[in-house]
Amino acid sequence: LNTNDLVFWVTELQAGRPNAAEPTFRKIAARVGDLARASFKKFPRVGRFVELDDVIQNSLVRLLAAFREVRPTSR
Repeated sequence: LNTNDLVFWVTELQAGRPNAAEPTFRKIAARVGDLARASFKKFPRVGRFVELDDVIQNSLVRLLAAFREVRPTSR
């Protein structure tokens, strides 16, 4: 995943074509999942209070909302 992929995904999303950039979103989702799993391994007690899938889903929903409003620069 690089900045150009991200800019393409955001452009498609803002143009009302979220499915056009689905492969990029899958990469983003996989990376968020990796980061969340690493955090849960580092802080195992957190798992008593919240589910891993909930953390991933909430992160992706918030990211999606942010990208609908902001466009990252390519450089």
